[in-house]
Amino acid sequence: MDEKDTVQMAANGDESAFENLVRTYQSRVYAICLSMLKNPEDAEDAAQEAFVKCFRSMSAFRGDSSFYTWLCRLTMNVCLDALRAKKEAAADIDECFDLADEKEGVEDRVLREERRRVVRSAIGKLPVDFRMPLILRDMQSLSYEEIGNALDLSCGTVKSRLFRARDKLREILMQSELFNEKNV
Repeated sequence: MDEKDTVQMAANGDESAFENLVRTYQSRVYAICLSMLKNPEDAEDAAQEAFVKCFRSMSAFRGDSSFYTWLCRLTMNVCLDALRAKKEAAADIDECFDLADEKEGVEDRVLREERRRVVRSAIGKLPVDFRMPLILRDMQSLSYEEIGNALDLSCGTVKSRLFRARDKLREILMQSELFNEKNV
């Protein structure tokens, strides 16, 4: 059974089909939530809320985009609601870093973790309009078109925001001793 059939069955009320969709996408939805909310508990709550909203509105999915793109948009909206409620902005980019080499020394691990912390903090300082496309492109590997569909933006606007986000991120990171031109 392909995804389109599974989505249609879930939209018709088949709970096992919906459970299959949850199993397929739960880690990606959680990663988006964690990227936006920074806190694992908040991310779990938001991911659960995203799937509850998804279940309740399955019949509204028209198939104009992929199911995952639609689910991404729904998830981002849940996260934005959570950010508005708490009035905080944060991001997590652990997935953007390669896993440490087993032969890596303690000093290298400490430096890598410190860089990861600085980058997380820098992304958290980006305006939400820049942060969301950056997370969806660089962490979730969505295409420009998928990001546009998820955020209701044109591809040109997505590209522009990504360029501006990366430029602003570079500015923020260059202020850090770990990322200034002497140390990179």
